Amino acid sequence: MFIKKNLIIVAVIVVFFTFAVPVSANPYSLYGQGNCALFAYEMMSKFWPTTFTVYRHYNAGDWVKLIGQKKKREGVIFEICSTDRPMAGDFIIWPSSLTNPLGHIAFITNVTQSCYVDLELSQFKCDTFYDVLESSNHAEDYFFANTLNGCRYREYWYSNTETDGCIFLTYKKV
Repeated sequence: MFIKKNLIIVAVIVVFFTFAVPVSANPYSLYGQGNCALFAYEMMSKFWPTTFTVYRHYNAGDWVKLIGQKKKREGVIFEICSTDRPMAGDFIIWPSSLTNPLGHIAFITNVTQSCYVDLELSQFKCDTFYDVLESSNHAEDYFFANTLNGCRYREYWYSNTETDGCIFLTYKKV
């Protein structure tokens, strides 16, 4: 009788925790101590007006497939779209490639532009810099000193030369 009662209690606990996970829970898992897609999803849930459905591809490069997805929240429809003019709160996506089969994603915290005149070439040049928060499957304590919900991340920056071929993801009200 005692064993049967304990089994029932264990079964109830398992069922409770199985169904207690909200539908909008982060669909990604940590790889070691980090995961750029897991961290990006956390940023989306904290800073975007709604959390969009991210299919469990475990591939940051697949986030480009979210473009065009719409979701309604409190009577307002939001749509994920790409942009040529990213700003704080948007994402940079490095698509999957031969050298980076999983792709990469980072959350933009600031965009700055540095313009100057190159007298030798008689040209006016501008460089764009993107301050980001990002994680990685290879997040190590030293380089990824910050932690959010068990996921290591870092503050970093990229220049426009490092983001060639990238897609910038944002949202808009429809």
